[in-house]
Amino acid sequence: MERLRAQYENAPSTQAATELEEAAFILGKELSSDDQEIVSKSARSTLGPSDFDPVRQPGIDRMVAIRMLRARVSFSPNQPLAWTELARHHLASGNQAKASDAMSCAVQLAPNNRYVLRSAARFYSRSEDGLDRALWLLRKSPRTSRDPWLLAAEIASADMAERPSPFVKLAKSMLDTKRSGPRHYSELAAAVGTLEHESGRHKKAKQLMVQALVDPTGNSLAQAVYLSQSDKRIVVPAQFELSQGDFEANARAYYAEGRFELSLSAAFAWLHDEPFDVKPALLGSFLSFDDSLAGGAERIATLGLQSSPHHSSLHNNRAVARAYLGDLPGALDDVKNSNRGGRQEPSHLATLGLLGYRMGLEQFGEECYTKAIAWFSSIGDMLSCYRACLYWSRERGRLGDPNVVSDLAFLKDRISRLPLDQQESDLFALISAVDREMGRTQIQPLWPAPDMAMPSALDTIRASFRLPDAAARKALAFESNVLPLLAD
Repeated sequence: MERLRAQYENAPSTQAATELEEAAFILGKELSSDDQEIVSKSARSTLGPSDFDPVRQPGIDRMVAIRMLRARVSFSPNQPLAWTELARHHLASGNQAKASDAMSCAVQLAPNNRYVLRSAARFYSRSEDGLDRALWLLRKSPRTSRDPWLLAAEIASADMAERPSPFVKLAKSMLDTKRSGPRHYSELAAAVGTLEHESGRHKKAKQLMVQALVDPTGNSLAQAVYLSQSDKRIVVPAQFELSQGDFEANARAYYAEGRFELSLSAAFAWLHDEPFDVKPALLGSFLSFDDSLAGGAERIATLGLQSSPHHSSLHNNRAVARAYLGDLPGALDDVKNSNRGGRQEPSHLATLGLLGYRMGLEQFGEECYTKAIAWFSSIGDMLSCYRACLYWSRERGRLGDPNVVSDLAFLKDRISRLPLDQQESDLFALISAVDREMGRTQIQPLWPAPDMAMPSALDTIRASFRLPDAAARKALAFESNVLPLLAD
């Protein structure tokens, strides 16, 4: 510690201050008041994520922040955290190339800085290709194996990429032999707890989430709220009342409660605060099943696509929102984009069915929905089966199909039999939407007739889908009647 303190005094730098802070953490010692001043001074000089700096103030105009940051790095380019902030603001403004250049500068200047590495991991994790770079950066840093904050980022990134993390055993050992306060381990406990939950070890997951919530960060609190929505054994204590700044936790909590307008508003704030993250745009754009929120869902998907232009699920969500808003050409473009690069999902096929119905192609729409439901059923995803059936019933109800009454009764019965933790709020919103369609006094007209080239474009997209063998067999069985077969 004395050597590192002298090193900083002889040549003050962010790296020297970081090493001093890291050494204290590893040794399990509290920083002295003098050392705290060194770390604080270093953060101020390199523009850390603190409220003192005007570019982090809520509501600041993006272009003003960019001008301020560009002036700062032009005057003193050796400021990695300033480059990180510049990347954040460029990304939020849709400047992909400039954001990437700024983040590269930050990583080159401070490849082992905790804040830079965590920000870079979020930045690159917006795409599947970027996940490889995020994992590479985290795994090559010697600090990752010693820092619970970076371990949490690596485990979360590996989980997102659906790959095993080489650090899980180390992380569990670190959680058992903590060297510092509980806040330093909150996100690591949440990350490992999520893995345990996904592996079906619910008792251990609950224990880890309890540990994560001793002194939670916003991220670990949001993760606890997320898991508690699907597992009632995980309880977020009442004393952790969500503040206005807990955007992710608020968005998820409001969604679980069926307060979709508030959820969308929190998702917008979350995206503004963390433009590196695609999750707020995904959650907000999914809310188009609420008629009154289709416009907002389309807007947040568009904002999300500025920073993640090739994200297939965002394009698919925006296609649904645009279909409900009557923008069929825009919806068709999104369906095409969601299937580029060979990425095909049953949800994309269901969206193709929605477009078919909105273009007056009922037989086409029925075929797409049938195959999508068979696909979901073949992989055992019953929640998505019911969800797709409700979207389909909504289209049939809009056209006055009398069979929707019995079909909806069947779906209500099946959903009511689900465990309480699987009865998600959007299922009940969709049931209400189908009820509204059936309660209208007149058959709802189609949107204005689409261009004649659009139906042929739908055919081309449908022909590109390659159903797995199990899904194809299910689809043949479902041709007679989908709903009774869902009970099997």
